[in-house]
Amino acid sequence: MAHDVFISHSTKDKVVSDAVCAALENGGIRCWVAPRDVQAGRSFAGEITRAIQESKIMVLIFSAHSNNSEQVLREVQLAVSSHLHIIQFRIEDVLLNDDLKYFLSTPHWLDALTPPLENHLRRLETSIKTLLDGGTVERAARAPVPVAQAGGRSRGGVQWIWGVLGALVVGGLVWQFARVGNRPEAAAVSAPVPPAAAAEPAMPPTPATAANEVVVEFPEVDTGTTPGHTVAALPYLHRLGISVTDIQPAESEIVLINNRGLYQGAAVAPTTSQNLITQVNTGNVPASFTLKFAEPARSASFTRPALYPATESGITHPAWSVHALDAEGNELSSQSEGLTRCWPPAGCKEVPAVVYALRAPAFEPIAALRFDSDPRLDGKPFAAFSAIMIERLTLVRETKESR
Repeated sequence: MAHDVFISHSTKDKVVSDAVCAALENGGIRCWVAPRDVQAGRSFAGEITRAIQESKIMVLIFSAHSNNSEQVLREVQLAVSSHLHIIQFRIEDVLLNDDLKYFLSTPHWLDALTPPLENHLRRLETSIKTLLDGGTVERAARAPVPVAQAGGRSRGGVQWIWGVLGALVVGGLVWQFARVGNRPEAAAVSAPVPPAAAAEPAMPPTPATAANEVVVEFPEVDTGTTPGHTVAALPYLHRLGISVTDIQPAESEIVLINNRGLYQGAAVAPTTSQNLITQVNTGNVPASFTLKFAEPARSASFTRPALYPATESGITHPAWSVHALDAEGNELSSQSEGLTRCWPPAGCKEVPAVVYALRAPAFEPIAALRFDSDPRLDGKPFAAFSAIMIERLTLVRETKESR
């Protein structure tokens, strides 16, 4: 895909970079961002190199994370050697480390430390269009930078990120980046989010399915009238060539549960289906299960749905991890989240849905996914849900050409 702008960011700032990319592309500016635009089967480093060399402008999402990222430093070095315009989009008020300072002594920059988000994105869009048209960017008066160690965070940066996340939830922008095939280096992030008043959960259309793509979700299954609003998931998974193994505790069960069965819908905000895959009857102890595939997958992605607190007591989701395994049970890649709590007295209104992707570093076939959950805090049951909730699982299976 032809593009004008390369977006450089730490993987920990992926949600922010996705928001920037969506805003620029909505304004007609073509962007390249990892992992979305990394072509399957190609070298990650090679893809990054080509993308930068073919760009005209680099937008650097500057934060404490990117300030300490070796990958971001390499991208900036290559952008300088390729004579790109570099715009720092500063979301946290931290000092440049010495390495980045060497390359970024005279770049364009835009401070984006305070809400509202829309004002900063409009300025960024205008600046980029000016540069693409051959003009120069007028710099605003820069706020004084406090003396602080690199890596420190400011309250303003955190407020801005909350605004970004809220905008993503309201606008559903994160779904523009839920493309199958994202590399495991790009771990998604989640955080408590104050959404706009009276905003409804984003309900994006279901994306088209490729011939070798298997979407594991069951919106057509009637769970709304069943006892406990659950049905056994095994027969439905079996139809798609997926078996469930290694269930712990042994007496637990993998089910499809309707959102009505989760605090009468007053906790989860689904985006594609009211039916979620989860593990029940775990006794609120650490639990796990493995989804084994009859046909191996090249990549896998799934959605942890959005959460919102209906009462002042808040809502919590257990800590979890997912591990992509080869046919011998060796781990290929993994993703995880810690115990997530959204507590209104602390200012949290919602935790946005996040799409997680897994792919083997050497593109080895994925034979199974193991999901581990832990609802405890300090060794005692704590989370409102006993195990991870999976809204939509997508598998890209091996084709004859790729084997």
